[in-house]
Amino acid sequence: MKSTKKTTPAHTKIVFTRKVIIVVILGAVFLLVITWSYFWGKKYVHTTPLLPTANAEITLSTPSTTVAVNEPFEITLGLDSSEFAVDAADFIVSYNEEYLRLADLREGDFFKTYPSKTASRGLIKLSGVAFFENNNLVIPKGKGTVALFRFTPVKTGNTTIRIDPQKTIIASGGKNILDTSKITDLEITVQ
Repeated sequence: MKSTKKTTPAHTKIVFTRKVIIVVILGAVFLLVITWSYFWGKKYVHTTPLLPTANAEITLSTPSTTVAVNEPFEITLGLDSSEFAVDAADFIVSYNEEYLRLADLREGDFFKTYPSKTASRGLIKLSGVAFFENNNLVIPKGKGTVALFRFTPVKTGNTTIRIDPQKTIIASGGKNILDTSKITDLEITVQ
C-alpha cells in the first residue's frame, strides 16, 4: 500500500527552515571551535626543542709527534660535546701497522661504560654509552678523554693516525652531532 499522505507547502517550509537552522548552528559551532583553538592555542603552544647541531669535536693528541723506534708513546682520543649530552658514541680510528703497533688500549673518563673495544688490522673500534648510577641514567656531556692508545713504533718514516669521519658517530637525541669538518689527522714521524 502506498501512503496517500500529501505534503503541504507549509510542511515543506517547516522542513526547509529546520534544515537551514541546523546548518547555521553547525556553521556557528565550527567557527567557534576554530576561533577558540586559534586564540587558546597561541597561549599554550607546545614547542619541540631544537635538535642539537653538529658541533661535537674529536681530537687525537700526543705530547710529541716525533717519536723513536721501539720507544712507546701515548695518544689521547678526546671528545668535546659542548653543552649536548652524548647518549652513545662509536669511534673508528685507523693506523698503519707497518709503522706502529698498538701496545695498549685504555678507556678514558668520558664514558663509564664501554660495551665494545677492539683493535685489529690497523683499526681501533671503540663504543661508549650512557650509564646508570644509583638507579639514575647518567648521560655525559662536555669535554673529556674517551680513550688512551699506547703505540710502539716499529719502523722509521712518516705515518698518520686517522679518525674515520663516516663511521664515527656521536649520538645526542637521536642525531649524529659530530662536526666532521673539525676532524684532523695526527701525523707521526718515527725516527
